[in-house]
Amino acid sequence: MIISKPSSSISEQLPITPVVPDIPLRPSSATPIVSNTNITPEISKHPKPLDTNENKNDLNRENIPPKDTSKFPIPNRETLPIYRPFNRTVPINNTNDQYKKKFDAVTGRKIILDTKNNRYVTDIPEIETSKSSNQITPTINREAKPILTEQTRHQIAYDYRAISDNLQINYRTGLKNLGNSCYMNSIIQSLSFNFILTNYFLKGDFIKDINTKNKFGSGGLVVKEWFKLIYLLWCQQYSYLAPQPFKYIVGTLQHAYLGTQQQDAHEFLVFLLDSLHEDLNQATRPRIEELKSENYKNDRQLAEASKQAFLSHNKSIIIDLFYGLFKSTTICLSCSYHSIRFDAFAIISVPIPPIRQCSLDDCLDLFREFENLTGEERYECSNCKRLSAKKRRLDIWELPKIFIVHFKRFRLQQTQYIKNETLIRYPTSNIDFSRWSQTPSPSRYSLISVVNHYGSMNSGHYTSYCNDGKQWYYCDDHSIRAADIRELAHNVHAYLLFYSSIPPQQLRLPLIPN
Repeated sequence: MIISKPSSSISEQLPITPVVPDIPLRPSSATPIVSNTNITPEISKHPKPLDTNENKNDLNRENIPPKDTSKFPIPNRETLPIYRPFNRTVPINNTNDQYKKKFDAVTGRKIILDTKNNRYVTDIPEIETSKSSNQITPTINREAKPILTEQTRHQIAYDYRAISDNLQINYRTGLKNLGNSCYMNSIIQSLSFNFILTNYFLKGDFIKDINTKNKFGSGGLVVKEWFKLIYLLWCQQYSYLAPQPFKYIVGTLQHAYLGTQQQDAHEFLVFLLDSLHEDLNQATRPRIEELKSENYKNDRQLAEASKQAFLSHNKSIIIDLFYGLFKSTTICLSCSYHSIRFDAFAIISVPIPPIRQCSLDDCLDLFREFENLTGEERYECSNCKRLSAKKRRLDIWELPKIFIVHFKRFRLQQTQYIKNETLIRYPTSNIDFSRWSQTPSPSRYSLISVVNHYGSMNSGHYTSYCNDGKQWYYCDDHSIRAADIRELAHNVHAYLLFYSSIPPQQLRLPLIPN
């Protein structure tokens, strides 16, 4: 039992898991925790018999590239969204209303800042003060009414083919690879170790915030399926599970995630944060005119106005935790006109110096350098009205509570993408990022998770390092082991870094459902 007076039972709020196409799972030596299949009348097929002679090599199938890529659609400049780093992936379906909106929660345009388009931005609202104790310990409230009935728990475990045999270190739960789904597994594990977000779901607080009428969301399907997944990961009863129902739900929204083709973890993180936000978005959406810098006395006034404009469209725990603010300075090379704008961001994508070894500081310094906008990147200057070349620089105006850094490890060379294998040294605790923020940050940051990429773009594998405040873990699909922090110092595979500024006294290990 988790909360004393839930607004309503999660069991009543959860939808019946849809019939998921039968995707073959890898063999296992264990059996599902639920043996009574009569409680699942809507599932027409029983799980496939499990092979006792498990082929461990098959668990790393994601290293095998697709056999036939000739049928992959080739996106062009018009159909490829800005944030997608690799044009080899299936392009976003632009007929989906979810990607027509002007104010996405976590869109690539806001991340990369295309100054040719209108944007309104925000600062991050202060997070509510946690009432948790200073002890970072699991909590079980046995006097509270359960938010999940016993039957619902068994049903969820059955749907996810949860395996209870041979529990892993500290009862951590892995995720079975469904065929090149390591990109998804690494992001799920990394986000699940964000205890503010995870406890928000496990306590049932998300129920009152679900917005089923938001045309840009999924009607609550994504957040409800995310709750089921988080519950199974943190109830300390299972060795690993198959996230097939969750993959099916997100795949119906973005077909690239429905199949077994390799995808990019950074791109999936953008999509997932956006989907969770839209299902939880409590803000109304009035029409707002474009903000012009000349109408404000200084940058701080423009930033505050931009903040309020963005908050009128976006309000959720995702915004609270993951959103910061960019300042974009553009200089026209024809008339020297300076234009200032502010844009929200959830992930910062930083370049890597062309050297064998560098630091995170080096990448952040390189990010702040001016870039030239020439050729096809030119656009009409609002002052001289010429189609002129420009210089542009991005600065972090204010950091988010959860600071996510994406390393640009892939670059296009002629007709193929080349991976940058530079060793990037990154700090793990007591980090002061105020040097790169024009608004001083009141808190220091600690590293909570790292997503790693091995191999090439066409044949790669994703894993993650995750920290629960006491122990580092290495999550490799279904397998989880203890990790030494010294491993991170020599990690040449780091692709995404998750830093948290939330004070340790506000953090608790996820509340374990009774």
